[in-house]
Amino acid sequence: MAPRVLISPQNTENPYLTLLSDAVRHHGESIGYFNFRVTKSQSLNIALAFPRLAWARCRGARTLNVHWVYMFHLAWATSLPVVKHLSRWLFLAWLAWAKLWRLSVIYTWHDVVPLNAVFDDDRRCRQQMVRFLDGVITITPAAKAEIVSQFSVSPDVISVIPEGAPVVKHERSREDARAAMGLRADDIAIGAYGHIDPYKGVDDTLRALSDLSSTHSFALRILGEARDPHLAEALHHDVARIESAGRDARWDNRRFTDEELADFLIGMDIIVIAFRYITNSATMRMACAYGKTVIIPDLPALADTPRDAAVWYDASSPTGLRDAITHVLESWPQGRDARAAAAQGWANAWSWDAVGAATADAYRRAR
Repeated sequence: MAPRVLISPQNTENPYLTLLSDAVRHHGESIGYFNFRVTKSQSLNIALAFPRLAWARCRGARTLNVHWVYMFHLAWATSLPVVKHLSRWLFLAWLAWAKLWRLSVIYTWHDVVPLNAVFDDDRRCRQQMVRFLDGVITITPAAKAEIVSQFSVSPDVISVIPEGAPVVKHERSREDARAAMGLRADDIAIGAYGHIDPYKGVDDTLRALSDLSSTHSFALRILGEARDPHLAEALHHDVARIESAGRDARWDNRRFTDEELADFLIGMDIIVIAFRYITNSATMRMACAYGKTVIIPDLPALADTPRDAAVWYDASSPTGLRDAITHVLESWPQGRDARAAAAQGWANAWSWDAVGAATADAYRRAR
């Protein structure tokens, strides 16, 4: 039987969509993916999205759940007059096309605006998109409040459904995981990981670590790829500076495997996630699920995180991050176990079954 719910786009970079789809199926909805990568041409994929969506509706699809919009980005059009608007117009036309074919449209609003620009005007696109939506899902109450205030979305159509518990893997012991990363048993290991984009503030983390007194001992590991060449060059310089001070600091600018990620999260002690801005973070939730000491900024978007589950710093202070890292290192391991328990309790608060039930209900209410 053809699926009644189409999730778009298909994304396999993390297990979120797979876990979500499986959970929703258990609550009576048939789920399929609207995969945009059907040819090697992004432009052709967008053109084909219109007839393919109509065909899916003819085969029984009733709901379109859009999670991200990056599949409509046309790099060749970004700097051309008039044509630079094309990506945004095509995305909005696709939503209008879905409505014409009597599909209910749900938007899972992961980020208030995309963390990396997609359209010529992402905020305007969000404002224009709202009129095509039958329902909205957000991950946190703070995101709901921001969307209501900034985009005049009725709170009645917004469902707050957190992510389910992250999948924690323990195939290897802590000792083996640390050995794989070249860490000694007595190292206090500080790290950052994920897609290394400017909003993640990894450069701020490295500068804070560079400013620490030589009396503070730690090892540094960065796991992930920086696609911006200017950012990558700056990060390599900062890592080399930390290494030149006699500390064990390593970063390979590349994608990582699931096995490397598991080793990293098992073996690290402290994860610094120095967001400049954010709506919600799977990276942070995963680190919390592994019981790591997480250092995060005091941003309104993170207000649902329990205060005792993380080490917070004042993002408006030029020394806030450095001071927080210094405090953790000087008091280590004091507070580590209590933070780990609070962090794991928060990260595991929602089961995927509960997420599936709430999402299925949101689909039905939007039809």
